[in-house]
Amino acid sequence: MGRQIKIYDAFSGISLMEKNRLARFLIAHEPNSSRESILEALDYAVKGKPSFGGFITVAIDGSDILGAVVANCTGMEAYNPKYLFVFVTLGRAEGHAAKLVGARPATCRWRHCYAR
Repeated sequence: MGRQIKIYDAFSGISLMEKNRLARFLIAHEPNSSRESILEALDYAVKGKPSFGGFITVAIDGSDILGAVVANCTGMEAYNPKYLFVFVTLGRAEGHAAKLVGARPATCRWRHCYAR
């Protein structure tokens, strides 16, 4: 299967199995974040909870997650950035960091996406 970048958003959704797998990865690599806050950020990104949405990009090699970006839409554009990177977690994705951060759904106008 090789390395690939998967993108999840409100249109594609994310299965419960994939969400739990991603949550375990983020918990292992983000020790200062609680499971509840990670799951909440994932739900907001795919509009599993009422929100402005966002997106999740995941670098995968076979069945291993190498890295992930969780971006939540802030609902603001004039003063704050439209997207806030909640998690940028690189497990073993060092060589693919730029691809992972640069990947986004077609619905995201990248010039309005900023990390703060």
